[in-house]
Amino acid sequence: MVTVKVAKIAVSAAVYAIDKPYSYKIPSSLEDKIVAGMRVSVPFGRGNRHVEGVVLTLDRQDDSEKLKFVEDALDDKPVIQPWQLKLALWMRDRFFCTVYDALKAMLPAGMWFRDGRRRVNDKTVDSAALLIPAEEALELARQKSRRAPAQAEILRRLSQIGEGSVPEITYFTGASRQSINALVKRGILELTKREVFRRPDIRVDASPPPVVLNPKQQEIYDGLLPSLKSGKPEAALLYGVTGSGKTSVYIRLVEQVLKMGRCAIILVPEIALTPQLMSLFASYFADDVAVLHSALGIGERYDEFKRISAGLVHVVVGTRSAVFAPVKNLGIIIMDEEHERTYKSENSPRYHARDVAKYRCVHENALLLLGSATPSVDSMTAAKNGKYKLFTLTDRYNNRHMPDVIISDMRRELRQGYDGSIGEALREELRRNIDSGEQSIL
Repeated sequence: MVTVKVAKIAVSAAVYAIDKPYSYKIPSSLEDKIVAGMRVSVPFGRGNRHVEGVVLTLDRQDDSEKLKFVEDALDDKPVIQPWQLKLALWMRDRFFCTVYDALKAMLPAGMWFRDGRRRVNDKTVDSAALLIPAEEALELARQKSRRAPAQAEILRRLSQIGEGSVPEITYFTGASRQSINALVKRGILELTKREVFRRPDIRVDASPPPVVLNPKQQEIYDGLLPSLKSGKPEAALLYGVTGSGKTSVYIRLVEQVLKMGRCAIILVPEIALTPQLMSLFASYFADDVAVLHSALGIGERYDEFKRISAGLVHVVVGTRSAVFAPVKNLGIIIMDEEHERTYKSENSPRYHARDVAKYRCVHENALLLLGSATPSVDSMTAAKNGKYKLFTLTDRYNNRHMPDVIISDMRRELRQGYDGSIGEALREELRRNIDSGEQSIL
């Protein structure tokens, strides 16, 4: 009996009603190349139009079934991990989306082929390295110091560091690219391409103050610590008034997660809030932090994703889609302002970040911490029913006063015949602000 290698593929052109794993034969030329988690090009439908797909599983089966062939592999290695395939299957049932759409939501836009398969390329720089021992380079630099001082300076620099990017070498030595090329032609230097990551601009405090928790914050941190160390999936709601210092608790928890050799994801509801929080976390955790949100350039988002995938960072800060960040050994997901509606996607797949976060924490034995001054009804009910642990911060940090709130009943004014849109109390406060040279926002 003749058998062939067959791939089960999630196809991009399949709508939800016909979404299923489609079987394709793998040609002998691709048998050793294609593995699960790769993207491939396949013919689909009666017209055999070329579409993309993701390989879900591979198997061998009898060659009696008439199947179409995979056309080409679009990746050199898997871009989707096994846990992401499982998550996509769960999302299909939970959010009524296709498996392909779910997988697509997990990857940065720069990785998807569009407009004639154009994609974001890796950013590289030319790197120069010595092909001779450092001692010989120094002796050659001495000989060249009069005839070719620029080349001599390049050799002295590289004898100290061994290898460096061409832009850095030309900047620090003042030499031109022609000087480097001359040394390459003589077989003294070798030029190679080295990948570099595009990074978003982040304002960082070089010496952030140590995080000092007040007694109530410390009590909450101590209460969350067992959940963090349990090695089991846990969930907690931190119900804290605005300005109560929830972020300080977040930072201390992330510090503990990193000490345990695990990773953290911190979610915020809006892009506008990301730079502020990113700056804060970068001040404490430096280059161990990556940021993911839709306002980044395609290249920046692509490179941040690669840094996370490669295990080069252990803390991810971002908006809704950052819940899919491919961190290894997840320890905690923190959802700040968990009640915000922006955590719900309005496009397919119409997922809620909180639901995906729950799934990941359950399957990766991590802690889910939901923080809010006005928790959602769902989260507060779960906390009161004992599904989540409940922690409360009722006072603002350093005992700062909450802003005064005046509730003005305008029914009395209506009875007196006044039907304006601004009541007497508000009119008085506005007048007082104007008289004292202050400003008001309505």
